[in-house]
Amino acid sequence: MKVCKECGYSCEDDAKFCSKCGEYFPGPEAPAVQHETRHASQQGSGSQAGKGPATTALSETVSRWTAELRDGAPVDDELYRRILDDCVDGVFKSIGQPAQHPRASVSSLAMVLDDYDLSTDVLKGIADRASRIGYQKELMNAANQYLFLSIDAFSVYTDLGDLKTVCDDAVSVFESMKGRVGDLEPVQSKNDPVAFLENYASFFSILGGRIADIQASSTPERLEFLSDYWADRSGKGFSDILMGAANMNVQLVGTGRIGSMIATKGRDMQLDAFVKMYTSPKE
Repeated sequence: MKVCKECGYSCEDDAKFCSKCGEYFPGPEAPAVQHETRHASQQGSGSQAGKGPATTALSETVSRWTAELRDGAPVDDELYRRILDDCVDGVFKSIGQPAQHPRASVSSLAMVLDDYDLSTDVLKGIADRASRIGYQKELMNAANQYLFLSIDAFSVYTDLGDLKTVCDDAVSVFESMKGRVGDLEPVQSKNDPVAFLENYASFFSILGGRIADIQASSTPERLEFLSDYWADRSGKGFSDILMGAANMNVQLVGTGRIGSMIATKGRDMQLDAFVKMYTSPKE
């Protein structure tokens, strides 16, 4: 049996990656860039952020890299790949650690790396690793991380085209997860994972529809103005509002008619607040 160095799960001798957490086992089948990245991180770059293992908890990872970059560390594609891999590793190591909220400063690090798309690249990394997970519980944890960080992307991107893409990608990822969750090793739970994944996909479909409505009702000049306006300001308010809307949407799972009506109204009020805030800046 092979024992995963990340989560300690025992896997078959011929396994290429851990069926519980999705971590690759060493060998020629593992992505070369991943192991080159970790080797570089472990060797260090002469600064504090380059020392120690790459797979630290997310908040610690983000804090280390943010400190190094703000100290003036030059960023090239190789360093960015190290940061990205560290962040994706940190996301998965934060699963099951309530203190490690997946939104912890990822958006602020992404804005420091303004020449790269860290937010969406981390989302792609989560989706890729989640496709190798073999247990329902771990897949649902990855889905939760993906939801949180998709909403966090609204703190980073201000162009509605980019945000619509975030929503469309989220719908696709959650639909893909829903298609395979029934084939995974189940976990005893009163909650239906399919229902939650449908709920997550529905939320981003509705949010994407709201964004499409803004695009359709605005001139290109107005859309450019709004994007530029919010680019010079913090978008944290957007992600906070949308997190509230997502929380209300989750309450639709397993609730009765009255509860669903209340949750739907609360969700729609939050979405209306997002639209009003974005389209009515204080000019």
